[in-house]
Amino acid sequence: MSDIVFELIRIEHCQDTLATLWIRADACGKDKERGHINGVRFDQIDLAPGIQPRLHIEGFDDTHRIENLSFKHLRQAGKALTDAAAAGLIANEVTTTISVEP
Repeated sequence: MSDIVFELIRIEHCQDTLATLWIRADACGKDKERGHINGVRFDQIDLAPGIQPRLHIEGFDDTHRIENLSFKHLRQAGKALTDAAAAGLIANEVTTTISVEP
């Protein structure tokens, strides 16, 4: 997956995790080879009051990484989430270049 933009989204209800991007086996994937995630942007995402942000980013290994993700204008109840901690970002060691900007 590459070069995808998610923008102008309002989240009214969320169960535990706002967004999960991972490269691993699961019930939905049937591919024999692991893939890559590169160049995904989340822009102007508004969370309703009471929704706690949590972003889970997990690459598989050094050849199946997650790279170049950006979260811009992420807001919770109108307040800008300005860094990874405020956005609830959890990422493993095979993810690179993830930014959170107000």
